[in-house]
Amino acid sequence: MSQMVVSTSSKYVASQPDGTASADTLLAAAGAVTKPYPINTANEIRITVYSDAGSTCTAKIETAPTVTGPWFDVTASAPITDPSATGEQWDVPRANFCHVILSAHAAGNVRATINAWNGQSQIY
Repeated sequence: MSQMVVSTSSKYVASQPDGTASADTLLAAAGAVTKPYPINTANEIRITVYSDAGSTCTAKIETAPTVTGPWFDVTASAPITDPSATGEQWDVPRANFCHVILSAHAAGNVRATINAWNGQSQIY
């Protein structure tokens, strides 16, 4: 199980299997961004960005010291371009918050999941 990163802050973040498609997890427009996700208690964070069945987009993962930023693009040196249905995985450096944003989008339903651990315990 991993947490699905939702596209608006008003929606509940529920634990769902990787690959679960729902309106809560949809990123389908340039500028679409997930809610800021607290990762400050995790010592290992892995984010998966994937599409339902192919996409034409560029996504980036950002971290920040506060929920409002400033945001640092941890994928700047290698942007996530056209993620596959099986996904692109990134280990994220420890920070207080992270989110996924589509910096460009032409087609496809893009989604993201986050898995985080503190020692041997999975937090989400």
